[in-house]
Amino acid sequence: FSGPLVTYLTNLDAGSPYYVRVSAVNSIGSSAPRYAASPVAPMGSPDEPDTVTLSAVDSQSTPITQITAMWDAPLANGGSPIDGYLVEWWTAEAIPEVQEVRAKWTGSGSLNESLRFNLKFGPTAGMASGITTSSLPVSVENYNLRYELMNLGKTEGDKFDADYVIGDVSVKRSAINSNRGYAWTITFNDVDGLNAGNQVPLTASFIDSTNEAFAQLDVVELAAGRRSFGQPEVQVVETTGSSNITGFFRVGFYGSAYTQYLPANCSASLMEDALELLSTVGQVSVTQAENAENGYSWRVTFDTNVGDVPMIYVDGSYLENPTGDVQVDAYNGDTEVDSTTGIKLYDTVVGEPPADYHSQVVGRDERSFTITGLLPGTEYYVMVSARNAFGTSPRTSSLPELLAPSKQLPGRPNDVQV
Repeated sequence: FSGPLVTYLTNLDAGSPYYVRVSAVNSIGSSAPRYAASPVAPMGSPDEPDTVTLSAVDSQSTPITQITAMWDAPLANGGSPIDGYLVEWWTAEAIPEVQEVRAKWTGSGSLNESLRFNLKFGPTAGMASGITTSSLPVSVENYNLRYELMNLGKTEGDKFDADYVIGDVSVKRSAINSNRGYAWTITFNDVDGLNAGNQVPLTASFIDSTNEAFAQLDVVELAAGRRSFGQPEVQVVETTGSSNITGFFRVGFYGSAYTQYLPANCSASLMEDALELLSTVGQVSVTQAENAENGYSWRVTFDTNVGDVPMIYVDGSYLENPTGDVQVDAYNGDTEVDSTTGIKLYDTVVGEPPADYHSQVVGRDERSFTITGLLPGTEYYVMVSARNAFGTSPRTSSLPELLAPSKQLPGRPNDVQV
């Protein structure tokens, strides 16, 4: 084996420097030791703040638009000094997905009735077949398109490998391209059911592909959907080959250095620890499973990195197998679909920030922060995390769990005249 030899030392004290030496051993005995150049202290992200409380004034002469968060320092700093606290706040609103289907054609403006199209929707990776509307005229009315979309899926006599895939939608039709085309604006209203969050795009196709010579179909996302409280990104790291895989690989994220080398059969907990030691990664959850191609798949959920995050990058230079065809890949959380079937390509999840999400990093000696610019009567969730040079702690939820700046009686009218 030509790669590095790796072992893992456990049950060490965070922040305490350790000297390491290594000797080679054979049947005769041990070699003279080789020493590491300098001692190393195991360090990691700190514990979460111990308690977070919220308060707001009940009345004042101006509108109440602020909440104050207060917290206690964490019980342990991970072996590295706390350098600040991350305060995050958001509302529980859900934001619907909005897509627009656009059809336009060239010519004098007269509508060619032979122009017909359909729409496909495949929200789940691995579906056996696409789910498609019937053939639609290019002038289809908004209410007819709404009916088609809301009835996509399994109905009597159909053989699609899915149930209904679209809940309530609103559809608005408008003329475009100097009356040589139409646009249908589709709002996915079922934000707590079938269509929560960021949806895969609809796939639009002409029934007769020769129409593409003088006509065009596009689907544009006007607003990405967001679930209430947002959605953590889920990415996948995977090794594959046609024979048994051995050796080591490493991963990185968002401009960081690589992790330490990880064995080909790396456990979920080891991958989790390695990622959380990167300064650009907060808290993650990892699961591991063997796949059908002699390797493993690790599903990485970014618990505290908010929204649509960059893709993990990988280095498999020291992975090998007898057939020499080892591959290590990372799959991003996105909504990309197959352009022909309309089915989602990867079993990953794109991250979504919560509605009205904001954050602020405050100094290491701060124990309170006043959040301003809020809406009276709107409930806000607030969480606080501790930070050091090795990452961010888990979040601490507030007490109470949510709080709204108080509404008040209106002020006196001005310039009253009789």
